[in-house]
Parts: sequence; structure tokens; C-alpha cells
Amino acid sequence: MTRYFIEAADVLFFKDGREIAPGSEYTAASIFPPNPGTVYGALRSSLLALQENSDFSKDDFGISGTDTAKYAGQKNSKGDLVIKNFLLARRDENKISPLFRLPLDVLNRKKPDYSRGEKDEIHMISIRTGSSVGIKSNMPLAHLQMPWIVHEEGSFFEHTPSFINEKHFYDYLKGEIGTSDDENSLASELLGDNDSSTEPFVKEPRIGIGISSETQTVEEGKLFTTPFIRLQKDIGFWIELNLEDKQLPDRTKLRLGGDGKIAMLNAISENPETDFDLELKKKVQQASILKLVLTTPVVFKNGWIPDGIDLKTGEGKINDVTVKLLGSAIGKYQNMGGWNVAHNHPKATHRAVPAGSVYYVSVKEPSEAFEKIHKNSICMDLDNRKQGLGITYLGVNK
Repeated sequence: MTRYFIEAADVLFFKDGREIAPGSEYTAASIFPPNPGTVYGALRSSLLALQENSDFSKDDFGISGTDTAKYAGQKNSKGDLVIKNFLLARRDENKISPLFRLPLDVLNRKKPDYSRGEKDEIHMISIRTGSSVGIKSNMPLAHLQMPWIVHEEGSFFEHTPSFINEKHFYDYLKGEIGTSDDENSLASELLGDNDSSTEPFVKEPRIGIGISSETQTVEEGKLFTTPFIRLQKDIGFWIELNLEDKQLPDRTKLRLGGDGKIAMLNAISENPETDFDLELKKKVQQASILKLVLTTPVVFKNGWIPDGIDLKTGEGKINDVTVKLLGSAIGKYQNMGGWNVAHNHPKATHRAVPAGSVYYVSVKEPSEAFEKIHKNSICMDLDNRKQGLGITYLGVNK
């Protein structure tokens, strides 16, 4: 496996799957971090560009029989290239460290009333049966439990989107978010004073116009705003591929996003393995209810229900592990589309479960679940799996 740090040379724009319609004023919709499938396409293009005598107009790109063909595939089929992991990352003192989206079952108190003795708090949702919170239903999967916080009357909690480092993410997976008084805890980090300069990226809106191809003048009603993303200094993407470094050498260039902005692949030479997984595995082996935490978006055949789960009983298999779905904390769907460069037409748009979403499942063999699910894709669709959709980390339910 080869790891890279992708460093952008300019602002980036990753459009969502919605159609752009002309109007007197229009703001294009952008998603960030991007769907890893977008980066997957850029990697295939770079593989082809590095292959001598490749011909993009041919169905086999003119590389049939080469090592590149094995990974890049053809116009109508993907090759063996697989994105094993895809995250934001920060470079600090010559070390590359991944960043994780804060899971959606971590909430903070909204506008505490300090005069009433309320204070800033971070809580992790627990799941409860519908009857325990006064909810009854005869719908399929009515057995599902509700993500809930039990607190004093009049208090409100919300999820605040943010990114956390690897140590804090694994603390969350182990159920150890701590309190604001715990130094270096996740709760302390989230409740600390964070200014915009510490955020991984900032939005940078730009105004554009539509130009007529015939008259080369501005078309009426073609004023629009594009929300570009500017990564902060030393912020990029962490990506793991099933390649040898000779296929994509260090300092290989990529074209990313809607405007094909230049980015650079920097090979990560240090060994990123830590004791985090060893500590987490011990926790998982003692648990009967686990969390599946998505770190990349995923498209399922049945909406938000993971592939392999029966729609009536909630039972089934994920990555050949027998599980029962107990509940979930998922975000608003994410439009996922794109542009098919090989055939020059838009891809079909799908609704995806966003990164940061959490599924609660019961398992009989937690050790098996750790080996087969943790840091793997839970997609049953092979093409989506190759593109890095549905990468999942395993945590314990507290």
C-alpha cells in the first residue's frame, strides 16, 4: 500500500450533483471534502498521462497489455485501482497527520444560560427504545432505537461540524470524550477558543459570468457565484492506494475539481501505524453494541439503510459479518454526481449518506467485525468500493 499527501496549488471547487440553471443570480453548490470518487478519476488520468503513447480517444486508452492498464482500466470499466482511505490531513513538523470529521452523535449545548448555572458541555448520544421516550410506530424497522440525550428541561443541544485529530477521534471511538476540565480531551478541544485560522479550510466565493460562444459577450441572466475552497497552510488530503510507488511516483501532478486546478502527490515515507488500533481492538472485543462511523460518504441501494440489511428485521451481513441494526445518527443526504470525462457527459446523481454518520449495530463476534469492517469500505457495489466510498471505522457504544 502507498500513502500520499495531496497538496493543492490553488483554490478548489467540487460541485455537488445538482444541475446549474440560469437565472438573474445563482450560487453554485459545492461540497467539501470532496467525494473520493472525484479524486479517483484524477488518479486514473494521472496514471494515463504517465504512460507513454497512451491515447485517451481509444476504448482501452491505447495501453492494453501494460502495467498501467491493470490499474487504470478502460473507458467502460474501472481497473484494479482502489482507494483504501481518504481524509483531510495536516502537515506539522515534517509529519502528516489525518483529520476526521466530528461524528454526528457528538453534540454540544446550544447557547447555555450562564445565569441559570448552565455551562458549556459536550455529550455523546445514547440510543434508547422508542417506548422509553414516548414514541410508538408500526413501520418496518420499528424496533430501531432513538439517538437521545436525557438532560434537564429547557436545555438544547446541537451538532457543530468540525474536524478533529487522530488521537481525539480514537478517544471518541473508545467512548472516552472526557470533559472540558480534562486536558487534551476531545471535549476540551471542542469547547476551546477556536478562531477561523485554525479551521482546515475557508470558503472563498467568486463571481462569474456566462460568455456566449458565438458573440463572445456576456449572456443575459448568466451571473453566478462559485464558492471556491481555499485550504489553510499545510492542509491537504491523506490518501492510501493499493499501488506501488513506481506507478505514481512522488511529486506526480493531479488536476482536481471543476476547474482542473493543479495539485501534487507527495509520497508519505514515514510509517503512520500507531497504538490506537491496538487499544481500540481491546475495547471492541469487550463490547456487544458497536458503532460504524463513516469517514467517506456512501451510496446504498435502499437509501440510508446499509446494503446487506433486511428492511423488515434490520438483520443481515456487512462485509460478511452478521449484525443487527439498532439505530443511527445520520446527516442530511449529500448529492453525489460528477462528470464522465471519458464519455463527456454528466454522471447520474445519487443521494449519499454523508461522512460522519453513525450506525449502531449488535454483533456476536466483535473481533471478526474489527478485522472485516474497521477501516474498510462497507459498499457492496464494487465500483463504489474501489472509489473509496463507505470507508468505515469501528467504535464502541457507551
